[in-house]
Amino acid sequence: MYFAVRQNDKAAFADQIAKISKLTWAQIRLQDRHALGTEKHPPGKVKFKLPTHYTEDTNILCFRFSGRKPMAGYKDGAVFHILAFDRNYTLYNHG
Repeated sequence: MYFAVRQNDKAAFADQIAKISKLTWAQIRLQDRHALGTEKHPPGKVKFKLPTHYTEDTNILCFRFSGRKPMAGYKDGAVFHILAFDRNYTLYNHG
């Protein structure tokens, strides 16, 4: 499915990925969740379809990429797989 993405969101995403990729997972865990850090969400708390190979013991991780807009995905070894961009803050409870 294609949807329009604002140019500033594209640039912010690329900038954030470049910054995060220079950190180790241990360093990422020490960062603020609204900066270069992440926040975990347990299975069943996200409002999007997970891949069939996703296991229930793997948490969804969210990184911020444009202001406070999160990108959601999961970690597999050293790789972060992006599953969704939450540009409208509707993929999970942000309360």
